[in-house]
Amino acid sequence: DEFAPGRLELSHAITCELPSHHVASLQVLEREVRQATGCDVYFDDEKPESEGLRTVQVQGPLLACYTAHLMLLKMFHDEVLAEEERRRQEEEAAAAAAAAAEAAAAAEAAKWA
Repeated sequence: DEFAPGRLELSHAITCELPSHHVASLQVLEREVRQATGCDVYFDDEKPESEGLRTVQVQGPLLACYTAHLMLLKMFHDEVLAEEERRRQEEEAAAAAAAAAEAAAAAEAAKWA
């Protein structure tokens, strides 16, 4: 079945909640999403009861809303993956530093044995 004529062009909205600490980077890209899709993007203020989440809303023609929502979620997930990779590299560096310190301590102890 197809949509009735003109219905896809009516204003629609999609909302989602994302962690507050990721919203700032998404807000920087708001203009890019708006230019690419023609949708308006709104970021609500964090509310105390929201447990660190903020509501994001895209509004515009139906298919454009889905595209804008997809763009925002892709940006969000790319940022999460980058954070995870940074954290993994930091953990590996810390483990390597600890191993080197342990090896140095063992070598120093061996000199005195």
